[in-house]
Amino acid sequence: MTNKNNFFKLSSSGFTLIELLVVFSIIAILSGVGVYTFGNYNKSQVFQQGYDNFVQTLNVAKSRAMSQVDSCPAGESLNGYSVIILSSSSYSLNVVCSNPTLISSYTLPTGVNFLISSATILFPVVSGTAVIDGATEGSITITLTGLTKTKNVTVDSSGLIE
Repeated sequence: MTNKNNFFKLSSSGFTLIELLVVFSIIAILSGVGVYTFGNYNKSQVFQQGYDNFVQTLNVAKSRAMSQVDSCPAGESLNGYSVIILSSSSYSLNVVCSNPTLISSYTLPTGVNFLISSATILFPVVSGTAVIDGATEGSITITLTGLTKTKNVTVDSSGLIE
């Protein structure tokens, strides 16, 4: 009987307090790194979404102008489509008839801003070109910044959007 009791005492060892503390410390460090990485990834995706939406709006304006999608009121002729930067955080898509008419208004995600506060990019019907702030020559570089990121969108008078 004594041999059985000694056998169970020797083979029933557990974890020491130091071993448990080391394991929980490693888990805490890995969790902290994971939360930090997820936060940075989330900010990056929010910024990218704002950038992509703006570029898509420019491409929609150009595409509608080239395909002559007529959204003008009856009796008015279609001149083109424009994207207007209204402030450092908002822009709009407009159809340009006798009078420009708002199609959609957009706001950049919180923390993302344009470095310029106003600009107008007009895509005239059929031509595929761009008129930037009234000028038929040249280009404009629009910088989006925020959430530790910066990206540029360049539109030139030939209608190229990069």
